[in-house]
Amino acid sequence: MEETTLPFFRLIGLHCRTSPKTAPADTAALWQHWHDSGADGRIKAFSRTVYCAYHDYEDSIGGAHGVTLGKLVTVSTEVPEGLDELWVPPQRYALYRSEQTGQQAAAAIWQQIHASSDSLQRAGKVDFEAYPNSGGTLVYVGIETGSIEHT
Repeated sequence: MEETTLPFFRLIGLHCRTSPKTAPADTAALWQHWHDSGADGRIKAFSRTVYCAYHDYEDSIGGAHGVTLGKLVTVSTEVPEGLDELWVPPQRYALYRSEQTGQQAAAAIWQQIHASSDSLQRAGKVDFEAYPNSGGTLVYVGIETGSIEHT
């Protein structure tokens, strides 16, 4: 795990609202809709990297939240019909990397994060996964500035 700071950025893609109880099924359905709808090809993006962002947490990180599955775009890119946008604020992140590719790799990283969450003060703004076309999986967990305990 390493720390990094990212400036604001914008995603365009598909969006759903979910709760902890239904998140696995809802997120899987969102991925399926991503593949079935051709949304990927309708977005004028910087790269082929796909992002899955978790945001708009209610009450706490463990509450209901939004999920946006999309691609990185310019500030002036028009939002195609049927898609949504998400502006991700500037934030400090704990960055986790896996050489494995895909949602299973992200799930394994999230298990590691949840097992060690006592040393991570999450910001509760936006967390996201990045699936670069070149391979591997990245998970960015929004943190409070200076909040990681190094052991």
